[in-house]
Amino acid sequence: MTAQLMHEADAHGYAFTCVAAGLKIPFRQWIQHTPLLSDGAPARVGILSRLVEDEKASLDVDGFEVHLSHDAASHLQSWELKGLGLPDPAPFHLEITTKGVLTSQNFSVDYRFVYPDSRPAVGTERTGSLIRHGNRRYTLVQPLWGVIQLIDGYKEKPILDMDERFQWWARVQEILPENTELNSFLKTMKIVRAERFTIDFMDNVTFTPRFVTLSGRSDQMDVPTPTPVEAQDLLPPEVQKEFNDHFLKAQSIRARYGFKNRWFIALSSTLEKVLDKVRQMNTLSFNERMQFLHNPRAFLRQAFEGVFDPEILEEIFVETPFFLSERIKFLGQWHPKKGLYIRYEGEEWLPERIQEISIPTPEGLLVVSGDAIPIFKQAVRSALDRGANEINWENRKVTLTEELCRALEEIPTKKIHEEKSDKAVQGPRGPDIKPIIEDNLEKKTFEKGIIAQSRPLKDVPPRLVQGTTLLDHQKQGLEWLKKHWTSGSSGSLLADDMGLGKTLQTLAFLDVLRQNMEIDGGLRQQPFLVVAPTGLLSNWEAEARKHLQAAGWHIPVRAHGSTGNSSCFQSLRQAEQTFKLALWVLTTYETLRDKINYFLSTYWAVVVFDEAQKIKNPLSVVSDMAKSVKAEFTLALTGTPVENSLADLWCIIDTVQPGRFGSLKDFQRKYMPDRFPEEEKLLELKRETERPPSHPLLLRRNKEDHWKEKPRKIEKKIEVIMTDSQAEIYTKWVNKARMSDQSKGLMLSTLQHLKATSLHPTMHPEGMNDEEYIRASAKLQATFQTLDQIQQMQEKVLIFLEYLAVQTILAEIIERRYGCQRVPIISGNISGPKRQQLVDDFQKDRNGFGVMILSPKAGGVGITLTAATHVIHLSRWWNPAVEDQCSDRAYRIGQNRDVTIYYPLAVHPEYGEKHSFDIKLHELLERKRTMSRTLLIPPAYTEQDTEQLYRNAVEF
Repeated sequence: MTAQLMHEADAHGYAFTCVAAGLKIPFRQWIQHTPLLSDGAPARVGILSRLVEDEKASLDVDGFEVHLSHDAASHLQSWELKGLGLPDPAPFHLEITTKGVLTSQNFSVDYRFVYPDSRPAVGTERTGSLIRHGNRRYTLVQPLWGVIQLIDGYKEKPILDMDERFQWWARVQEILPENTELNSFLKTMKIVRAERFTIDFMDNVTFTPRFVTLSGRSDQMDVPTPTPVEAQDLLPPEVQKEFNDHFLKAQSIRARYGFKNRWFIALSSTLEKVLDKVRQMNTLSFNERMQFLHNPRAFLRQAFEGVFDPEILEEIFVETPFFLSERIKFLGQWHPKKGLYIRYEGEEWLPERIQEISIPTPEGLLVVSGDAIPIFKQAVRSALDRGANEINWENRKVTLTEELCRALEEIPTKKIHEEKSDKAVQGPRGPDIKPIIEDNLEKKTFEKGIIAQSRPLKDVPPRLVQGTTLLDHQKQGLEWLKKHWTSGSSGSLLADDMGLGKTLQTLAFLDVLRQNMEIDGGLRQQPFLVVAPTGLLSNWEAEARKHLQAAGWHIPVRAHGSTGNSSCFQSLRQAEQTFKLALWVLTTYETLRDKINYFLSTYWAVVVFDEAQKIKNPLSVVSDMAKSVKAEFTLALTGTPVENSLADLWCIIDTVQPGRFGSLKDFQRKYMPDRFPEEEKLLELKRETERPPSHPLLLRRNKEDHWKEKPRKIEKKIEVIMTDSQAEIYTKWVNKARMSDQSKGLMLSTLQHLKATSLHPTMHPEGMNDEEYIRASAKLQATFQTLDQIQQMQEKVLIFLEYLAVQTILAEIIERRYGCQRVPIISGNISGPKRQQLVDDFQKDRNGFGVMILSPKAGGVGITLTAATHVIHLSRWWNPAVEDQCSDRAYRIGQNRDVTIYYPLAVHPEYGEKHSFDIKLHELLERKRTMSRTLLIPPAYTEQDTEQLYRNAVEF
């Protein structure tokens, strides 16, 4: 009996059921029953599977019904509505009528639906997003649905406050379709809702906010292409300037501003308070404004701690590339570790009484209570008078450096007054002044390579649990790290290929050091600090529990996030005491950036920066903060030491061995004079990283040469001739591009179309059954031939693909074709816990056929999928390093079976291999991959790559 997908609508949403012979079928079996819609077309129930997986739809308690809210339905695309048997998108546009003016409490608003030919749709009936007009049924989709929801909400409960009413209309106006009919009053009003801002400043360091909006994200692909999300100006320059004039003269910030030509800006209450704090900064001293400028995000987080959720502030303030470059250029003249760290107490913003000060010294951050400052100053003066260069303070030796003496002179002795308006946002001020480093950007002013003639290290093996054995290359890596330590090196970069076990090598090294600390006469006991991306912290804990015997390794101090050890951040003194007693501490780059002062009072034995590409940007605050932490040894870990530019490598090396490559300016002049270095220069740089031969600065091994126990990695390029429909559409895009101006935007857009067409001519099924959809694409035909073979071998496969629609359709077809219970999809839409659950389920059983579909960026890092022995790159990523990360989810330590990597490539029947997009992109990626492996050349996609690919695929 043929199964049928059915649905019912009520005020809450849609309830879907699958029925055969009058009986409901459990949801998990729907795909296998190949249900039809009421018109006989195939039902795309895989759409519901994806929505349930992404937690945008839910199952009833018995597992027979899928519930989809009206709001979730409004976000579906036309092909998805058809696939679920829902009505087509409504063809209406809105006619909005108002009474009164927006500034009046009596303002009212209503709407009606109108056909494109201006005929009113009289007598419509609506149940949520389902609308009926006569015998016809439609679905209200975005943005029409969003506008109606806002207007209905206002009609039900009119907004009396004028500022809130402007906010409401700004939200309406943001999503209002262009064909909406409005009265002249509302049509000529331009109301924008400001949600984000960056900071501009003048030569005298006076701040003005610049409102921005984020763009660049596509809902068709999961983090697509080399086009990043960018901040764009929200206001025209003349309107922004008008606001700035008001801002500089204002005594407070308002929720609403009106300007010439009927422009209005509406600020949220949160943004209003944040901008008022920025305004107040202009009333402070030059030094205080400089401190704010160095790290405004952290300053704002500390100012509003306990008032706003930190994540809200992260969204509100945007560090645009322009802002960063201007800020860092200005701050480049600052000098390291000469700032004074002051913590005040009381409720005022800048109260008179100092609770404690913290002064950087060679022995670490010295904390002195406010009451003891005069006594401490006198002790320093007395020591200097008798010619001493150190004092004992609270049983601690303190070296009297020039910086320390200068800092003491900077301790404020007068009360700092402020405007009354500052009291609008009250709260204790935390230690928000950051260390200012010698950044080595313009010239080398700080160098630290060898910090000791030698450091003793007894030859003890790491305490590994039974069953954990270091592989040969890991033993060599451990010896390399030990050699760095004993030679007195300040740090090193372990840049092994992904999957070679950098974490295990590091933990083994740290355990050897810890044992030496515990041996009488050995090393002084100091804690270790591991800084890693948030998503990898649990991996560090899991690896320590899995591989190390000592119980201390199983319980780190978690100095991060809401689950962190809150006592770490109660005060600088408390942080010092907590960290001093710890074996190791885990934190994130964001925590280090925003709470850097809590980490400065500790002299760390080793600081580990995992995924060190996070500190690749020499102009970022994160990099500056990483370089300010005091450690006996600094270890950077990354499989991609050069991601976008050779400057990445310079910045990481400048963290572990400051000054080793000189200043950034000299480094760029020597190795990258034209941004794209010559091969001889790259060879010279590679030789420099290999000095000295006994323990080179950088250790970089690839799996091909150094994973001796590895299984084989087999790469297969599968070239297939495009289908007629693919070739026809592909040719149209080429011809259209040839007749257009060759702007950068057009080049990238054309390449995107060629890439998509090479995968599938329509992307969406458009009523096709499974076989018809597959036959339309040469690459899908080749992919399913490959899947047939893998299914016969009863092995698992990963499919990497960033097109969201094709992910959904592909998962459904695979489940139905092979009888899989579930094909999980890991994309950017899925939550962290759900992602880990899918990974764990996939890894549980290494036997039997199974498929997982992943987006390259979402599924290419931080997960192990060694249950799979096949990887298919169905669509290609623009950066070979990212693509290799994807393959290495399966081909990594823990994999003991051969792994096959497939590259299906579509060839145009007329243009052939010489000019088909897939072939030329494959050649480009292979060339960049080879260069990045043999030399330290950036693998990232560049504008030159776009031009070259465009010429090869279009201009021939």
